[in-house]
Amino acid sequence: MNYPQSRFDWHYHLEYEIVLLRHSHGQLFAGNYSGDFHHNTLAMFGPHLPHTSYMESRGQFDQNNAYVLWFSAGWVNRILAVMPELSVLETLLADARHGLLFDTHTAEAVNALIENFDDLDISLQSHRFLEVLIVMANAQRQRMNKYGPLALVVDSKDQDRVAHIAQFIDEHYHEQITIEQMAAQLHTSKSSLQRLFSKHYRESFSEHLKQYRIGKACELLINTERPIALISESVGFLNLSNFNRHFRQCKAMTPREFRQRYVNAQALSDKSVRARA
Repeated sequence: MNYPQSRFDWHYHLEYEIVLLRHSHGQLFAGNYSGDFHHNTLAMFGPHLPHTSYMESRGQFDQNNAYVLWFSAGWVNRILAVMPELSVLETLLADARHGLLFDTHTAEAVNALIENFDDLDISLQSHRFLEVLIVMANAQRQRMNKYGPLALVVDSKDQDRVAHIAQFIDEHYHEQITIEQMAAQLHTSKSSLQRLFSKHYRESFSEHLKQYRIGKACELLINTERPIALISESVGFLNLSNFNRHFRQCKAMTPREFRQRYVNAQALSDKSVRARA
């Protein structure tokens, strides 16, 4: 279990992730989705789905603001192989590729299960974690995105390639990379890589790269005071006007408006903290 800080950290990974946000409010992002979160927001993200959250203000109990749990597809698939009665989890895992939001009653039930998770004997933690998954599998949920990365067979050739794609983009998104360069890195053809993007990400290489760059730009807009023109260049856009146009398409606001929104939110949060003190 992890307790994240209030920083915008656009990322994706191979594991499933469950996030419970409490005593706070802010913004939640997953793929093309962005929306407000409040006390008792419970979300789940599948592998390879870019996501993050930004906490604008905290409640009184800072140490309990957020809980994050990860688990691998391999771990849960091994359990399903020997416990077919847990097949209800299969639909939950498939839906998670879209990003999921749950109601506050489910969030409260999950909180009751995990609030003392770290104090449990390690032999009981897996049992408790399965309880969490079962509660979520039987709860109503809302998809954040119409489409999301497809679930891949564990240890498949496609899974290995998608992992290399994620690593390559994370390491080179700020450069003028092309699909031909990526194909060469993966020792495959351009057409094969294009089919993999269409099959797995439901979007083209260029669209996926643009979305990832915009996410990284949001990270820099919030976490640094760098000029917007410098941020544009540092995430791989050739000129500022092109950056502004794509940013507005993705976030329905300009980079300046995005930054100012969080500056204002942080000022209100700081004022609230001083008032409580």
